[in-house]
Amino acid sequence: MITIKLQNKYLAIVIGLGITGRSTAEALLYSGFNVIGLDDSIKVLEQIKQLPEFQQYIQNKSFKALQLNDYKAINWSEVEYAVISPGIALKSSTNFNHIYLDIKKFNIKILSDLELLQIAAPKPIYIGIPAQMANLRSHHLLRIHLIVYQSKRNLEEILESQLFTSNI
Repeated sequence: MITIKLQNKYLAIVIGLGITGRSTAEALLYSGFNVIGLDDSIKVLEQIKQLPEFQQYIQNKSFKALQLNDYKAINWSEVEYAVISPGIALKSSTNFNHIYLDIKKFNIKILSDLELLQIAAPKPIYIGIPAQMANLRSHHLLRIHLIVYQSKRNLEEILESQLFTSNI
């Protein structure tokens, strides 16, 4: 498990609890954060509550899983970081628009999963790729490399461009 070293270890919100969101939440919990996970699928939330790796965090109340539409129950003034999973359908969720407005209102730092990985492992990691897969994989690795270094600016630009915050 990676350890994420950020200045403050208060409360982090992970929006989207698919594979990436679960891994991100688990890494944040392992690193000492309290985490609220938000997802719009009741099935996903119930599955997470049954996973052994989340049991101790649920029992000691350092992890809470909520439906996306329960965002009003969050004390946003206590939230330090928000991690938005890559699979979130930004345009299809009115609740996400409201959540994003709260994130901006309370000046919460937005991070991507790739930024957290870069914080946890700041030195480059070299990956060997079989020759027959090089063309396919190198393109994806190059994109990931660029995303890691530009993710903060790009993530906020993507969020701003895809949300209809003025229609709320």
